Amino acid sequence: MRRFTSDRGADGISQHGQVLIAKCNHFVMIVLLGGSFFGCSDPLEPKAPSWDVELTVPLVNRKYTLAELVARDTSLLRVGTDNQIFFISSSDIPATVIGTSITLDVPDTSSQVELGPLEISSFSSSAGISFPWLPGGTTTPIPDTTIQIAGLQNSISGFLSLTIEEGILTLSLSNNLPVPVTVLGPLQLGDGQGRTLAIVTLNPATIPPSGVGVGSDNLAGRTTDNSITIGSVDLHIQGSPSPVQIPTGDLFTFSIQTAGLLVRRAELAFIPAQTLISNDTASLSIADSTLARLAVFSSGDLELGFTNSVNLDLVFSYQLPQLQQMIGGQFIGFRDSIFLPALGSGSVTLPMGGRRMQSQNGDLIRSLEVYGSVRIPTGSTTPVTINDTDKINISVSSMSPIVIDSVEGVVKPTWISVQHSTPLDLGDFRKQFSGMISIPSASLDINAITSSGFPVDLYVSIGAAVDSLGTMTWISIPAGERRVNPGGNTISLDPAQVGQFLGQISQSFPESLVVVGNILVNPPDVYSPTLSGVGSIGPTSGFRGTIDLDLPLIVGVTSGVVRDTVAFGDSDGDGETDFDIDRSTFDRLNYGRVFFELTNGLPIEVRFRMHFLDQSLIRLLSVPQAAEINAASAQIDGQGFVTLPSNVRAIIELNQDEVNKFHPSEFMGLEYFLATAGNGSIVRLRTIDSVRVRVWTTISLRANQ
Repeated sequence: MRRFTSDRGADGISQHGQVLIAKCNHFVMIVLLGGSFFGCSDPLEPKAPSWDVELTVPLVNRKYTLAELVARDTSLLRVGTDNQIFFISSSDIPATVIGTSITLDVPDTSSQVELGPLEISSFSSSAGISFPWLPGGTTTPIPDTTIQIAGLQNSISGFLSLTIEEGILTLSLSNNLPVPVTVLGPLQLGDGQGRTLAIVTLNPATIPPSGVGVGSDNLAGRTTDNSITIGSVDLHIQGSPSPVQIPTGDLFTFSIQTAGLLVRRAELAFIPAQTLISNDTASLSIADSTLARLAVFSSGDLELGFTNSVNLDLVFSYQLPQLQQMIGGQFIGFRDSIFLPALGSGSVTLPMGGRRMQSQNGDLIRSLEVYGSVRIPTGSTTPVTINDTDKINISVSSMSPIVIDSVEGVVKPTWISVQHSTPLDLGDFRKQFSGMISIPSASLDINAITSSGFPVDLYVSIGAAVDSLGTMTWISIPAGERRVNPGGNTISLDPAQVGQFLGQISQSFPESLVVVGNILVNPPDVYSPTLSGVGSIGPTSGFRGTIDLDLPLIVGVTSGVVRDTVAFGDSDGDGETDFDIDRSTFDRLNYGRVFFELTNGLPIEVRFRMHFLDQSLIRLLSVPQAAEINAASAQIDGQGFVTLPSNVRAIIELNQDEVNKFHPSEFMGLEYFLATAGNGSIVRLRTIDSVRVRVWTTISLRANQ
């Protein structure tokens, strides 16, 4: 229990007319000697003298000023104008971390990567012709003539039909005659369906004897089956002036050869092992109301699924440039590959902890781009049909919540639960005082700080227990005061509601306050899914603050109690005894009286009672025995300030049994019962307000023992 000290002044207990117990034995010896000298006795039957001696013993001299209360606890009290006292208290609200509550909710979505053109093996074909009128092996003149050759046709193995993306067809015409031959006009190649495959012009058009004429055409966009035809060919054969040797076998040979064939469709074709040159891009939507420009993840798992719609074993290589992982001390775009059996599927689980997602162009990321390429590791052993539009299907889903550690972007409106306990720092007040206090108004501010780049709305209440059973009372943040802007601001609660709240908990001030409710990060009215709505949240970003209470002691007190403990015989108000006590003297006490003087300079009614306590602070005797000594409140003006103290004196008689309690008494327990006039009327407390109590006792000592 905190003790209030006072100075011993001119109205202190006088040394004259008071006899300290330490000096009692000396006094008693004088009295006894005097008694023997003056006393009468039967000389034949001597008797001891018999009389009582009264001793005055100081018990308590205490003055309590509110100025001392301020001086002893400057952290909680301050003095304002007119010496009025203000009680101040500041309690920290522990931090609520926001970052761990921000998640990226990836919807289940899918996309496709097309194979693109495929390479197939080049094909070739040849056909030869001869003329009956130029029999081979003979020597004969060759007439100068122009002939037309039609209907050259040949079959090609390795496919049923092709739709060609690109490739070159080369036509070679070998002249086996010993005379020049001129090809008149271009040569047209087609397929069995009459579709044009190529149109070839030989350059030069005249083929020397035993020479070869060559021409080519681009096959891009052409479609053919496996039957190749050469339309009509007009040849001018120069005559020979004399007989010449006609070679045996074909006189003319037509050969075709393809190179660099890429097809958009191959029907029942043998596909060689190859890496497709096309790198298609898929876009996987991650459209969530949280849109990041840069996000670092702390936990969660992302699953990528792949399905092969092609009847070939494939190795699919893919890159996600926006999804980055730390390699070699720097973040690089994620890349990997997966084997997919013919018409089969596979999946990859990506732990997201430590990864980040970064925009490639500074915009908000609404989808993940996937760059893919396909390798056919072994080719086909049987003919297959394949198209460049055949796809690798890619899907993305969240296997567990993707928790964001830090983000630069637009955070969706997010609710975060708050439940904290914060100490209510009242110093020694709760130990020294009990009772109900009426508080008309007080200032309670929440200095709210948010370290995120977004506003937050506080839907929280402050609560405290009103009794030992845990019954709670609450005060909520008004709707108009909820918003906390980035950085922070002060939220002020209604003073009258604060006073009512504090009054409800005043009977047993709790050790702590609780802050319970929810925080709404980036509320809907400020949420903007554009670059203008971008903010940032770091790994330690959150909400914290202080609860600052500033209470002018304009209070009403009902059933208040202040307690203090001092040593037995404290005559100067320092709480300690001021003389040595011969305890054996107390064995000869008859009766006594206790004198009380109370000077009440408080605007509060004071009732006083004193208790004699043993060394273990166990109560031995209470004085007054049945009720307290009542000192009316000091006179106050219309403002509630003290203008004139009240005084009261009382004398309490003690019988022998009661004064015998003095012997084991070591301490005095002091109780002050407080109540403002009118059972809680409002008064103002100032540093100059005080209450003083002086207690002394006169005891009767049997001097003949």
